[in-house]
Amino acid sequence: ILNDFVVGNEDKFGIVVKDMKTGETATYNADHQIESASLYKLFVAQGIYQRIDLRQLSYTQPAGGGSGSTIGGCLTVMINISDNTCGRALGDILGWGEQNEALGLEGYKETDMATPQQTSAADVATLLGRLYAGTLVSADSGQQFLGLLKDQRVNNRLPVGLPAGTVIAHKTGDLDGFVHDAGIV
Repeated sequence: ILNDFVVGNEDKFGIVVKDMKTGETATYNADHQIESASLYKLFVAQGIYQRIDLRQLSYTQPAGGGSGSTIGGCLTVMINISDNTCGRALGDILGWGEQNEALGLEGYKETDMATPQQTSAADVATLLGRLYAGTLVSADSGQQFLGLLKDQRVNNRLPVGLPAGTVIAHKTGDLDGFVHDAGIV
């Protein structure tokens, strides 16, 4: 099905589909590094939640970066409406390229947070799989992260065609001709 889907655009897709109950997986170009557009915000959120779990940051402290918001407020709008000011503010807190070593140690082979941010379908699938399994961050942070992804306001991709009432937690990205959506259905 994936091979038929990409015909004529083989170099433009990176896809991972995984049944989280059985582990059955289908991929196409999964390890191909591409510009992440706003999918980088998934990795920023992971880093922020990890620091909150370690008590190095709190939801109520200012996010800075001209956001006029708290870290908690920025997490919300960075994920559910893809706010770029908050994305940059939270990325600045973590340090853009400074995240790469830790991400590499966590197994994200194609994710680079230096400008321009890049990732792969496989790395995004790994992050979402860990979130689903409850191993990405603490249980409380994981539930908050999933809640934000379920409250995604851009719903013109993965949710299209799903039966009414289907629960989906996802994040979109758009930039310079790159159009992404990654999620847990």
